[in-house]
Amino acid sequence: MDFKFTAEEEAFRTELRDFLKQELPPEWAGEGDYEDDDWAFTLEMRKKLAQKGWLTLGWPEEYGGAGASIMTQVLFNEEMSYNRAPGIDNWGIKMLAPTLMVHGTEEQKQRFLPPVA
Repeated sequence: MDFKFTAEEEAFRTELRDFLKQELPPEWAGEGDYEDDDWAFTLEMRKKLAQKGWLTLGWPEEYGGAGASIMTQVLFNEEMSYNRAPGIDNWGIKMLAPTLMVHGTEEQKQRFLPPVA
């Protein structure tokens, strides 16, 4: 059994690491107390991650996601956690949207999923 990452997975990890090095301040410790400046930075990071399609990696493509593999999602979560990077939206991306995908009407999906993404 081969436990190596694929070339595509390694390329994704490298791209994500480079992105985080560029976007996180040099003194970033990931211990923001969610003051106004911290929240503004979190929102800005969220926008940049969304533009890259990284916030919706696990979503099906039909709903605006990347349809990424589990390993790509694991690599994303690992790098974001390791760097204590802000920007992940646990409520909209990981809770509300999946619930709508399963239980929502088509009208609700069309109305709410694109803005969440």
